Amino acid sequence: MNYKILHGNIIDAKVDAIVLPTNSELKEGSGTSAAIYKAAGRENLAKACSKFGKIERGTAVATDAFKLDAKYIIHAVGTKWIDGNHDEYKIISSAYAYSLGLADEMDCKTIAFPLMGAGYYGFDRELAFKIAIENFERFAPKTLETIVLVIRDMNICDFIKAEGYEVGILPNKIPDISEKEEYKSRHSKSWHSKSKHSYDKNKGLDKAMKYICNPEMARIALKLAEDILRKKPPTLPPKW
Repeated sequence: MNYKILHGNIIDAKVDAIVLPTNSELKEGSGTSAAIYKAAGRENLAKACSKFGKIERGTAVATDAFKLDAKYIIHAVGTKWIDGNHDEYKIISSAYAYSLGLADEMDCKTIAFPLMGAGYYGFDRELAFKIAIENFERFAPKTLETIVLVIRDMNICDFIKAEGYEVGILPNKIPDISEKEEYKSRHSKSWHSKSKHSYDKNKGLDKAMKYICNPEMARIALKLAEDILRKKPPTLPPKW
């Protein structure tokens, strides 16, 4: 599967789906979560999440992306690092696989991930990066064409470069004067409710609900994670 790594802020990614790492209650967190909630519109996003209830770890749900340039936000439920003996690797890997499958089902062509597990969730950056890349390389898409891994932390970018990977730059989303009126129009309530774009998004979200309601999808994602773990057991850094 084609993927690229970019340094920047994930809220600036112009993709069909942006992935938000979250907890089982889909509540706003810190870091990437807070940035996405703020950019999308906290009230609308919190309301959209409230209808799902508690979500199983290693799976995901999808909502409208509201004020973001993306069509959808995929809320991927991971886990905090404990000691490596509580299925942490498998849960994060499953969250990647499930999110990719969900985006594919919604006919997305592009998707942007942060480095799930790193930062607040406590995974070592090397392990978190290996999990991401293994899932990207293994995924067999139907409609997805490009995966973007967006890294905000420059230290992690330097580490990834040292591993031999190319890291590009994600441009900031700063509309110029000529774009302001179009930008306001695109993100107005009437534009969302009446445009073909809104209709297409609703169709995608309907497909997402069918995917989420099928328990087989969660089993498939978990099996993919288990296969990766079996074939490529994680090498934990010395500090663990």
